[in-house]
Amino acid sequence: MNVLTDPGTSRRLVQQFIASKACLPRLLAVLERLDILEALPRGRVFTAADVLERLQKRGMRAADPVQRTVIGSVVDLLEEIGWLVRLPESDSKDQGNGEPRFVLQPGNGNSAARWTPEEHRGLHQAFRGQMAFFEEALESLEGLLWRGARRFQFSLQDQERWDQFLGNPEYQLGRWVTLRAMHLRDAPDVRLLDLCYGLGHSLAQIQDLYPRIRVAALDFTDVFRGCAMAKLRPEVRERIQWVNSHRWRAEGRCGFGVPLPFDDASFDGVLFACCDAYVADAEREHLYREIRRVLKPSGVLGVLTWGYPDAARQWIRNHAVRVHVYTHNIAGAVCENWSGFKPVAEMLRLFRRLGFRPHWTLQGAPFLLDGAVWVLQSTRHRASDGCHQEMPG
Repeated sequence: MNVLTDPGTSRRLVQQFIASKACLPRLLAVLERLDILEALPRGRVFTAADVLERLQKRGMRAADPVQRTVIGSVVDLLEEIGWLVRLPESDSKDQGNGEPRFVLQPGNGNSAARWTPEEHRGLHQAFRGQMAFFEEALESLEGLLWRGARRFQFSLQDQERWDQFLGNPEYQLGRWVTLRAMHLRDAPDVRLLDLCYGLGHSLAQIQDLYPRIRVAALDFTDVFRGCAMAKLRPEVRERIQWVNSHRWRAEGRCGFGVPLPFDDASFDGVLFACCDAYVADAEREHLYREIRRVLKPSGVLGVLTWGYPDAARQWIRNHAVRVHVYTHNIAGAVCENWSGFKPVAEMLRLFRRLGFRPHWTLQGAPFLLDGAVWVLQSTRHRASDGCHQEMPG
């Protein structure tokens, strides 16, 4: 499936989220095998923290943010498919910590889709990178939750798996929509930063959509640069400014918590695709403040990442999207540096606070594709400076 030549068909197929639907039976089987479903209290009200505490008594290691992310998403997923019922807001806050409370609804959940062996082989053909990644990730949950082992690392050993996963139809479509919505002028005096270019999938699309602009490519590791360069035409490869990762280091740290190695107002656009969920909470504001700093006035930021669904369904209403994001958030936890998808309202507040507003191509909406594509324009002032902001939230 080629999203560049047939984006309409690709969008219809991707929006069905067939890969995550097909992986849902596998996920439920893993949760049952690990006794996570058994840890759901019967006959009484409980919170995600209660489930985590019961699992720790059964041998799970001490809680950390990754464990809380996984168990929180498991509870949210089970509610979405009808296995749990969230108490009304007036009754649902736990007296100690304000967590939402749930009750088990046995025998009343939606059945996960079942696929014949022939259908499963067909899915692997169309979505092989995504499905293989999810399936291996789900089988690695035990190692993560009980031993803290992260299955996927940013290393040459895992390069092929990352390349197949990051090149899946969902991400390819998302990049295409993001780059088109950024609406950059295709000219040699326009500069675009591909931040965390990874395996080069974004660069490959940039060379076709914006063949004349000047591109800088920076990542916190150079280990995948050869793979990225192989996706580009020779003349494009030579024209890109490849910025070595050692320039994005300071005081023994590298990447998101470190200033970007560029002058103020250096770029007309910054693309940040498929990486937001790997940014630690403590580094998020610093990173986006740095992105705003290197953008020119009215520069454009394109972010490809899912917003975590809200319980009230104000921002993300689509059931298939919600199931997909929960499943991805659970599977993604086995990846090095995974922090998790962030709630839409939290992202809106951050962008507004730092002085971003929705780009005009979004026609007033804060995002596209049900919370996956964010295209923002830098303003001259931060929200704290008192300027008028159009960002909702």
